[in-house]
Amino acid sequence: MSPPTDPRGGKDSNGIHPSEPGRGMRPLPLPCLGLTPEQMQQILQFQAQLDSANEAAMAGIQEQLDAFRQQEQAAWETYRQATADQRRQLMELYNQFRQQVAEIRQSLRQGTISRDSARAILRQIAQDFMAARKAIIDSTADARAQLKAALDQIAEQRKALMDSIKPQLDANYRQFLSNVASILTPEQQAIWQRWLNGEDPCKGRGRRG
Repeated sequence: MSPPTDPRGGKDSNGIHPSEPGRGMRPLPLPCLGLTPEQMQQILQFQAQLDSANEAAMAGIQEQLDAFRQQEQAAWETYRQATADQRRQLMELYNQFRQQVAEIRQSLRQGTISRDSARAILRQIAQDFMAARKAIIDSTADARAQLKAALDQIAEQRKALMDSIKPQLDANYRQFLSNVASILTPEQQAIWQRWLNGEDPCKGRGRRG
């Protein structure tokens, strides 16, 4: 059967890994800033502050996220119970198919049927198997539709919940960027500003890390 997917519940070389909310991972231009060890240590501290702030924001919705996971598990359990007979039928069908194929191949090895006859029989067995399999799977359509509807609803609710903390995550990230900028020299600031403008100031400067 083909139900919806069952839920299963990068740092750069410098260990810095903030991602701008809504834009995915975008490496900081650290390799071409020429940072001092002291500056690098400060940035690591800013990173820890960012992680802590984001964890605090997530902690505020963790109970609701856990509830969504429980709802997903309940939806899957309902689906498994509703399709238990069909799954048993499929297993029996697979076993029957394998046995029939094995018997035909044995007859072919023993020379009791010709190769052409074996090919024709195997083709018919395969066609019968596919038709029976489709009928069983089709009989789970309602259960699959109910599962999909339940999972879609949970996904929408989870997205709305994550969207509710996005402003805080955005603010945390902007604070991180501001903190980094505050310790840079004028020359480093120029490189940093190019990165903020969407450029890649490290391009063509060797290994980025």
